[in-house]
Amino acid sequence: MKYALILSDFDGTLLKTDLTVDESTADAIRGYVERGGKFVVCTGRMARSMDGWLKYLGIDGERIAVAGFQGSLITDTKGNVLYECTVSHESADKILAFAEKRGLYAHFYDRDYVYIEKENEINLEYSRITSVPLKVVGNLREYLKAHPELSVMKTMIVVNPKDAERIYAECGKADFGEIDYYMSSDSYLEFASKEGGKGTGLKKIAELYGVPIERTIAIGDSQNDISMLKAAGLGVAVGNARSDVKAAADYITVTNDEGAVRAVIEKFCGGDE
Repeated sequence: MKYALILSDFDGTLLKTDLTVDESTADAIRGYVERGGKFVVCTGRMARSMDGWLKYLGIDGERIAVAGFQGSLITDTKGNVLYECTVSHESADKILAFAEKRGLYAHFYDRDYVYIEKENEINLEYSRITSVPLKVVGNLREYLKAHPELSVMKTMIVVNPKDAERIYAECGKADFGEIDYYMSSDSYLEFASKEGGKGTGLKKIAELYGVPIERTIAIGDSQNDISMLKAAGLGVAVGNARSDVKAAADYITVTNDEGAVRAVIEKFCGGDE
C-alpha cells in the first residue's frame, strides 16, 4: 500500500453540510483500515467529543484515532497522552483582551471543557453541533488568573464573516506570543501554540506509527488544514475548500457533500493499489 496513513479534517471535509457522514464513506474508511491502512481524524474539535464518530467510522479500536485541538493533543484510544502542546496563560490572556477590546465573543478550552463567561446563542449552538460540554466561569481573564494549574489547549474568537478579513489582519499587528492563528470556518478564528498545529500533528502521528511522510495523505478544507496538507506526502483539498487551501494542495477532489474522503481512498488507496 503506497499510502499507509491518512489524516482527515472533520468539519467541512469528512462531515457533510447536513452534519452527517455517508455510510459509503464510513465503509471506505473501514475497508482501508482492514487492508492495513491507518486513518486518523485531525480536528479542531475536542478529542473527547469525537468518540461516537470514531465508533461509527470503525476506527475506535485503533491505537490512534483522533488528534484534537488542531493537532495539539494526540491520545491513544485508552486516553493516554502521546503528545500535548498548550497555550500559555499569558498568551491566552492577550487573546481574550484582544477580543474584549473589540466586543467579540471568545472562549477557551482545556482537555475536557469549553470555558465560557455565560451561556448565549453562540456557545449553546456551538455545543449542540460539536457535542462539547460548556463550563460557565464568569470573567474568563479573571478565571485564568485564579487557576494557574489549568492547561489551555486553544482559544477561539467568533467574528462576523464580513469582518473576518479585517480582524484577521489586526491579529498580525498584535503580540500574542508563540501563537499561530487561522480561520477554521467563515466565523471561527482559532489560536493555538506554534508548536502544535495540524502539520505537527501529522508528523507526530507518522512518527508514532513508523510511517514515512511520503506515504501519508492529508485531506482538508480550511486555513487551519494548510500546514497538514503541506506536510503530507499527498495534500488533498476538498472541492469546497478555500482558495488558499486549494493553492496549497497537490490534488483537489470532490466536495464534502459528494464524499470527498471516500473519493480519495478509492483513487489513491484502492484494493488493487
